[in-house]
Amino acid sequence: MCMARYVQQGFSIFSGFLLFSLSACIGGGGGGGQAQFGGAGSEYAAQPGLQQVSAAAALGAGYSGRNIRIGVVDSGIDGRHSEFSGRVHAGGDWQSASDGRIDLHGHGTHVAAILGAAKDGVGMHGVAPKSQLYAYRILNQYGNFGGRSGEAMIPGLVSDARRKNLHILNNSWGSRIEINDISRGEIETTLPRELAAWQSAVNSGMVIVWAAGNQRDNQVSVRAGLPYYFSSLRRGWLTVVSSGASGTEPVYTNRCGLAANWCITAPGGGDDQASNGIWAADTGGGYVRRSGTSMSAPHISGGLALLLEAFPSLSPQAAAARLLQTASYDGLVTADGCTFSRCGAARMQTVFGRGQMDLQSALSPVLGLTLSTPEGAFDAKTSQLSAGSVLYGPLKTALSSRNISGRDRFDGAEFFLAAADFVTPQTAPAKDMMADILSLHRRTDIPPISDKFGWQHYLAYEDRGLLSDKYPERLFDISDSPKEIVYLLDMSDIAKDSPRPGWRFRYRGDAETHSFSSLWQQPTRHGQLWIGQGVGDQATGWFNSVGKGAFTLAGARSVWQFAGVQHKIGRFGFQLEGLTGKSWLKSSSGLLRAGEVEMHSWLAQMQLALGDYQSLVLSYGQPLNAKSGSVEIYDQNIGDTRKLSFSRSENIYQRRIGWQYQWTNGIDISAYYLDMHLPALRGEDKEQRIGAALKIKF
Repeated sequence: MCMARYVQQGFSIFSGFLLFSLSACIGGGGGGGQAQFGGAGSEYAAQPGLQQVSAAAALGAGYSGRNIRIGVVDSGIDGRHSEFSGRVHAGGDWQSASDGRIDLHGHGTHVAAILGAAKDGVGMHGVAPKSQLYAYRILNQYGNFGGRSGEAMIPGLVSDARRKNLHILNNSWGSRIEINDISRGEIETTLPRELAAWQSAVNSGMVIVWAAGNQRDNQVSVRAGLPYYFSSLRRGWLTVVSSGASGTEPVYTNRCGLAANWCITAPGGGDDQASNGIWAADTGGGYVRRSGTSMSAPHISGGLALLLEAFPSLSPQAAAARLLQTASYDGLVTADGCTFSRCGAARMQTVFGRGQMDLQSALSPVLGLTLSTPEGAFDAKTSQLSAGSVLYGPLKTALSSRNISGRDRFDGAEFFLAAADFVTPQTAPAKDMMADILSLHRRTDIPPISDKFGWQHYLAYEDRGLLSDKYPERLFDISDSPKEIVYLLDMSDIAKDSPRPGWRFRYRGDAETHSFSSLWQQPTRHGQLWIGQGVGDQATGWFNSVGKGAFTLAGARSVWQFAGVQHKIGRFGFQLEGLTGKSWLKSSSGLLRAGEVEMHSWLAQMQLALGDYQSLVLSYGQPLNAKSGSVEIYDQNIGDTRKLSFSRSENIYQRRIGWQYQWTNGIDISAYYLDMHLPALRGEDKEQRIGAALKIKF
């Protein structure tokens, strides 16, 4: 359904070959009248083709085709129309003495508006509303070549487009002759200069977009199908067939046929263009509805512009390959009722080529993402950092302002991902309470050992797993390892924990955690004072961070200092203590390289004795928390590490109320039947837990 007048310029028979000059016919519709858009929707809603190609994904992300240069080869463009906002540039005019910025037919203006009409609150807007449009007028007021030919016009046009470094040439015009109706030799004989010009455009990196034609044929028109004979054109060639408003194949469109591998589908308007054609700008400042593959082609050109803006590392031809790769048959229906699920891919390909353009998919990773580090590339899906409770928050904070560059496995398109999204909290393994109790029971035969110097050695098995997310017994006891063998060298009476002046040394060690601490313990009249320090090397302990792939980072080396006081008068007692320290994350391969964190903690506790073996405990304090620090992350953009600092002003305070039963005849049993936590400064809901702990000394 070529709406423009077709003019045959003449032909003759010579040596068995058909010699002819291909006349031009506008690929899309013309008529439809000047009906004004009466809808109450937005500009986006006024052009339903935008929704069909998922343009909202690109437009919502801020892409608009800014600085992408597109040539519109057509009947010219009315550069005075408000929809173009001064973005129509001179290309050339092969029909008169203008520079292309006039349009005596209206077709070129309509095509240009679908491609790049401004988002200005009036009428409609194009797929790429800030793209730069170059007007090349090769069609006259009747929509054809007139007395001109492609041989005469195209070489100069392409040469100008190359000088201006255009990215895309949109061609919503063509011939009534289909690609299967002519031989390679006839094309080479009839269009040698035009063919060479198209080849030079492709060689320069440009993408040539073609309307497939409106003859209801099973094949595309000659120019749209040139890569069938000349395969070197394929990398820079896109042929476009139409889908209707409902996704059904419209009656006018050619099918992809032999061009299926470089053919793609886009909205072209309905069969009744007066009612459901594509609404877009017309000459003289108005708007009009038109249908045809002419209307489909600028959707594709606009989509290419959005991709080029979104992925500046991609060439126009790489962007074209991406559109083909991500196109979809979803929602497409052939004129005889075939869908992908009903008739299969082979049938859909002959009609719709690679499928309808899907900008949302084109702007998403294809075939996965890789993160590059000096040690190699890692799969983004499996790259994560599992951080312990102390490190999780600070890492998220430090990385919150940092994006990570990932590369698409399909074409190397660059995606920027929020680094903080790769930090995940480490989850503690489930614990079997009965197994823990039984294991303790089996250790009760280990006796204390005394030596000749009066020192007392003590070997014990402790399990604090049931309260691993609570406070340690003392703040210097900072390992979260739920089960461990503890070796004590102590001058105090351990069984009764009666304080004596002097040093207390403690080594904690298992396969993952090693730490050494010492404190000076000084009795007072009603209690005791202590002060000390410690060092530790945790592979997966309280300061754990173990990741995979690009975020491998394990362990920390820490130093800390602590002090406390305990006082008891009658049945009432209280305890105050505090801790400050610093940890250094070990150097690591991958994106996350190293770091350091300052931490602090404090606890205030009151105890009221209810009897000989039981008491009420109330505590309030700051669990072990990171207050400031930094991490170093490998920045692919600068090819080196970048230091990211953080300072946390928020704190999480914890309140606990518990009932404790204690038997101090060599065995210490503590049971907390109710624990209430209050993250007071964060406005979170109170959390209530019921827990119990069993500790045995011998």
